[in-house]
Amino acid sequence: MSHDHERLEIRLLGAVEVRTGGHPAAIGHPRQRAVLAALAVDAGASVRVDQIVDRVWGEEVPDQVRQSVYAYVARLRHVVPIVRRARGYVLDVDPDVVDLHRFRRLAATAPRAALDLWHGTPLADVEGAWAAATRTHWRQEQRDATVAWADDELRRGRAPAVIGPLAAVVAAHPLAEQPVERLMRALQAERRYAEALDVYAQLRERLAGALGASPGPSLQALHRSILLGETPAAQPEPRSAGNDGTAPSVPAQLPLDVRGFAGREATIAELDALADGTDVTSTAVVISALSGTAGVGKTALAVHWAHRAARRFPDGQLYVNLRGFGPPGAVAGADEAMRVLLDGLGVPAERVPAGIDAQAALYRSAIAGRRMLILVDNARDARQVRPLLPGAPGCLVLVTSRDSLTGLVAGEGAVPLPLDLLSRREARELLAGRLGADRVAREPEAVEEIVDRCARLPLALAIAAARVATDPRRALGDVARELADAEHRLDPFAGTDAMTDVRAVFSWSYHRLSPAAARMFRLLGLHPGDDVTAPVAASLTGTPARRAAAVLAELAEVHLLTEAQPGRYGFHDLLRAFAQEQAAGDPGAPAALRRLFDHYLHSAADAAPRLDPFRGRVPLPPVAPGTVPEEFTGQDDATAWFAAEYRALMAAVSLTAGSDDPGLALHPARLARALIDYQQRTGRWGDELAAHDAAARAARQRGDRLGEAYAAHGIARANGYLGRPDAARDAGLRAAELYRDAGLPVAEADAHSSIAAAMLTAHRLPEALEHARRLVELATAHGGPVDQAQGLNTYGYTLTLLGRFDEALVPLERALDLQSASSDGHGAAYTLDSIALVCLSLGRLDEAAGHYRRSLELFDQAGDRFGKVFPLRGLGDLFAARGDRDAARETYAQALRISREMDANPRTAELEERIGKL
Repeated sequence: MSHDHERLEIRLLGAVEVRTGGHPAAIGHPRQRAVLAALAVDAGASVRVDQIVDRVWGEEVPDQVRQSVYAYVARLRHVVPIVRRARGYVLDVDPDVVDLHRFRRLAATAPRAALDLWHGTPLADVEGAWAAATRTHWRQEQRDATVAWADDELRRGRAPAVIGPLAAVVAAHPLAEQPVERLMRALQAERRYAEALDVYAQLRERLAGALGASPGPSLQALHRSILLGETPAAQPEPRSAGNDGTAPSVPAQLPLDVRGFAGREATIAELDALADGTDVTSTAVVISALSGTAGVGKTALAVHWAHRAARRFPDGQLYVNLRGFGPPGAVAGADEAMRVLLDGLGVPAERVPAGIDAQAALYRSAIAGRRMLILVDNARDARQVRPLLPGAPGCLVLVTSRDSLTGLVAGEGAVPLPLDLLSRREARELLAGRLGADRVAREPEAVEEIVDRCARLPLALAIAAARVATDPRRALGDVARELADAEHRLDPFAGTDAMTDVRAVFSWSYHRLSPAAARMFRLLGLHPGDDVTAPVAASLTGTPARRAAAVLAELAEVHLLTEAQPGRYGFHDLLRAFAQEQAAGDPGAPAALRRLFDHYLHSAADAAPRLDPFRGRVPLPPVAPGTVPEEFTGQDDATAWFAAEYRALMAAVSLTAGSDDPGLALHPARLARALIDYQQRTGRWGDELAAHDAAARAARQRGDRLGEAYAAHGIARANGYLGRPDAARDAGLRAAELYRDAGLPVAEADAHSSIAAAMLTAHRLPEALEHARRLVELATAHGGPVDQAQGLNTYGYTLTLLGRFDEALVPLERALDLQSASSDGHGAAYTLDSIALVCLSLGRLDEAAGHYRRSLELFDQAGDRFGKVFPLRGLGDLFAARGDRDAARETYAQALRISREMDANPRTAELEERIGKL
């Protein structure tokens, strides 16, 4: 198939359409068009299959829906270039090919040209909730582009041209103030004062009726100006485009504002004053450090003020939660936080470089010259914040943290804003905002008691108010008495946080739960991860998944859990501490932990073969009654599950290794083994080593020799990838010995494979050849076709590195035949890379190129991101051999970006050296 990339055009701003060479192309029926649209909105980036399903089918998902996606994509590939990725597909085109992305690029620099791209109702022939919501969002972007165009026209004195288009926008967006303001300015410029005043009066009526609000200060000032017959003010100069000439994205990432917010007037005034100093003529970035104890309302205040101040920052608002004081292991890394910000700025994923320093430089460049608000929530310390600071003035960075951030104050000149408990007046106002002023006024003494018992802590007050609001029959006096009678209270917070106590409120809410919800709540305190799904909660509590989902929803309804993502529920950290205390007294906690770890072990054991169906399964301990492990249908959903549950799985290895429960004796080594394929494909070799170290210690203590073999093998494998050949050899030999004692010759062969791989990485070729020979002997005598192929490939690759090219081709071609017959595409990817190296070494460059490209394709299909380094490196060598230095440099750079994502990858230095030689 060939594509005329230069003349390809994809239209979404109307009916979905593809044009090649100026002529429409056939793209099938509406459902197939919808699949194309679902990919085109993220052109150049990977779209997961489940995202495509959600966008195209919504909640009405038919059976075999994935097969339908595959079929539609296969047909569309005849018209547009679509490539497979680990968890989805990429429409592999320059985003500018799609009119939506071209519109966004032009919107700030050439709004008239951007508006000319619209040719009807966007996604006109696509049905469903996603299309409807997307249409609404795009029409808002069209509105904003119309306003920007009108600004340009008014600046040039062309008021008559904008009156009609602006009137149409006002009719389509009756509550939007910006188009009304421009229309009034145009009418004012034409001395049509009565019409301008009428436009304002109509907006005022609409806002009052729909929102109970009034026009903003800017419109009110313009209204007064027209009433007084003043000369129209000059239009402001347009904002500049991004440094690369593209239109800057205008993000609006703030979370929802807080209902019933009360108080904090002094702090809000300080923030307002800081915002007044953020313009492009200031000499530094303005940073505010909003600190205070957990639950004191830092995030609520920051979000509330940010919504109030949003108009002061016309280039947008960014938000990132650093999770600095969340569950263990939940803290956001610098790379994760930076990607959130770059996503918000509209930077395509393919433009994001590897390494935090390069990402920070791109972030600072993208934000330079723009007036933006950056809300950095829940920071652990100053070090976590520093990479996220802009480099140029014009922005305000608002950071919330339990830490006082003295380093940020001393080093970056941040303005400290410590947040204390609410005053009594503010606490009463918070309750009145949640429950109504009349209800609060009727029981003033009870209100004072609740304020005292909640320690004037906003989180505690909000939880108490939510419980009262859900039961109109309950008097505030009843609530006050229950709080006063509570016996158990949370210990005061340690460290730099203020001393406060919310156990009474949590205890009261907890004891009002249904028995099932109370049991769920306390047992969730045993869970080691960030959040849980209904299947995990079901096994933890020994209840059916549907019932567990209902109970999770009940807990979220009363604010004892938060649904951070659809279907995933987590604790506020104080509530987690309280749940852990309750679980400590539950006699069913040990059995619940057994079910939880059985769930993770047996689910992981079902997911792992979806990544590598040829890796041998291991015997598992029986499942405890009440446990319902998850089952997986393919590579995509198994990979997604490993990614979502990874922190909990790693914690489960550590916790089972340290447990004295005999029912968990076999878990650590087998759970660590189930993780290896996911860890290898994502380069988490440090984690692999840590998990198997813990598993090995536990296995030795418990006399679990087979578990010790699995763990020693994992240690050998991880050390090999980390470039520690001696440690890899010693652990691999121990694994081989234990496998031999257990009568497992195929596993013994695999241990020699890991040793050989470590020796190859270290360029210790004679030792690699010795273990490769032993691997071939064992695999030939005892293994199946896939095992034999692995051994032959390792042996042939070692011969290749020794320069014995003709001799190497014999085992390599035999290995490829066995893998083809067994449909082992992942194994074939490695063998094709080896054969390509032989061809390259013999000067057969065209053959080598074909083998490398096929290897790269198979690694891609297997979702093995690390494996792609090998054929990319080989292709770079091939281009260098042909004298194409630019292509070689670009290909090496692709491999280097992947290699740098991996833990201490020794291939990084090799690739840097190759690039340096060019």
